[in-house]
Amino acid sequence: MSIRCFTRELIVACGFSILLLGFGSIGPARAFDTRTLNEIGSLPFDRLSVVIRNNSEALDAEVKQRLTEIGRNVDEVPCYGMRFSSRWKNLKGFRASPYVCEFDGKWLKITADVQIYGQNRQRFDRISKSALKRAISFEESNFSWQWTDKNPDND
Repeated sequence: MSIRCFTRELIVACGFSILLLGFGSIGPARAFDTRTLNEIGSLPFDRLSVVIRNNSEALDAEVKQRLTEIGRNVDEVPCYGMRFSSRWKNLKGFRASPYVCEFDGKWLKITADVQIYGQNRQRFDRISKSALKRAISFEESNFSWQWTDKNPDND
């Protein structure tokens, strides 16, 4: 399945108010290192649950089982992801992988390869003046996840 939204208006129409995601095969190009974004932003888990449902039946089943065990709904699970800062003209405020969510003492970390694009699918591999000004979309692929008993970012 492939979801591609390129403007804020289309993002709302696609059902994502703060999360822009696309899926599909990515060529051999290097993924963008989201650690260079240097910002973390909160994210409702129900935004990620759409991604999980559409990309991994196994993870979807694991999440449903954990929610049943702890007696919670998806809207009660706190998460965060890497945030595009206000320096990004068209992507500011969006969240990207990795995502971390806390399920009452169990932590879920979801990672993906991130590709950032400008018009005509021009790929940006790192932060630059051009990327900050011209990037209009990003895609995530090759999702993986890990459950831990402590916050994986505190290692």
